[in-house]
Amino acid sequence: MNAKWITIEERPDRTSLYIFRKKFTYTKKAERFQIEISADCRYRLYINGVFLADGPCMGGEYTQYYEEVN
Repeated sequence: MNAKWITIEERPDRTSLYIFRKKFTYTKKAERFQIEISADCRYRLYINGVFLADGPCMGGEYTQYYEEVN
C-alpha cells in the first residue's frame, strides 16, 4: 500500500496545533505490519487508540528521514 502526505491546504501565518487522522482498512492477514512514518515537525502515532511511536528524526532543508514501526 502506498500512502501520501496528510497535510493542510495552506500554510498558516502562525504556529498552530493540528490533529490529522487517516482511516484505512487492511484486509490481508499478516504476521507483521510495518509502517514508515515521517513528519516535518513533531508527531505521535496511534493505531486503534494505542500509542506506538513519536518523532521524527530531525532532518534538514534537503534531507527527510523516516522511522519504521512494526
